[in-house]
Amino acid sequence: MRVLVIDDEAALARGIARIFRDRGYEAHAAGSGAELLTALEEGRWDVVVLDWSLGDADGLDLVRQVRARGELVPFLMLTGRCEPEDVVAALDAGADDFVAKRELEPAVLVARAVALARRAQAPRVHRRITAGNFVVDEASKTLTVDGEVIHLAPTELRIVVRLAESPGRIISRAVLLAAGWGPTAEVSGNALDTALKRVRARLGRWSHAIRSVRQRGVALVGSPEQALIFDAEQSAAEAPAHHEPGPLSEAEADEEPAPASESAPASESGRSGSARPQSPRTDPPRMPEEAGA
Repeated sequence: MRVLVIDDEAALARGIARIFRDRGYEAHAAGSGAELLTALEEGRWDVVVLDWSLGDADGLDLVRQVRARGELVPFLMLTGRCEPEDVVAALDAGADDFVAKRELEPAVLVARAVALARRAQAPRVHRRITAGNFVVDEASKTLTVDGEVIHLAPTELRIVVRLAESPGRIISRAVLLAAGWGPTAEVSGNALDTALKRVRARLGRWSHAIRSVRQRGVALVGSPEQALIFDAEQSAAEAPAHHEPGPLSEAEADEEPAPASESAPASESGRSGSARPQSPRTDPPRMPEEAGA
């Protein structure tokens, strides 16, 4: 069992971690909310013993943030608050158990932590998502590419899961941010760029499967067939569109029309068509005047 102890009283955090180590468990002590989030990103923990009041964050806010990201790691809250409403607030926030500092008994603390870890490892319904040569197993929290297991941090895995749900389709950055850090987390786009960079580095020769499309989002192309379709769609989208001639502009409309070639006059009735040819006009012959007339 791996235990993460977070308390801003350094001596207390080290003492609690030592309690677990003395009983054969792996334990790590830290003192801030930032260290908690980093530790959850970088590794897998069976139980987190968390102080309610930290110097840089409120313990319950941290629990809510972690739960919003979809993480199910058990939280055992450690605090000096012992009123019933405090217990209710902790459990409502997503904590799994509650221990008062003034009643801290090492054997009870360890027993509660072991029970939480055992409960968390109970079988759950998990998905196995396949996207071409990419297979994500939510139960084992692993990514397999063409038979090779790729180890990802929890946030990276959540991003890949969201991409694998729609292979070959562009997923917006906003959707990926929500998938990786939770819909209410205040995270900049740089965090997503960094996570994607780490994923590509871990993928190695398959790094090209993560495609970024400028101003649109990111796609997972998990097989050569998907790559052909994706590239064809992107080429079609980027090709210049053919435009039909539009109406004349005002300036063009004001231009004088080109002179037309001469044509036969129209008939008197005004109907178009060729006029009937007319005989040349001739005056009647003039008779010679009679002599003497």
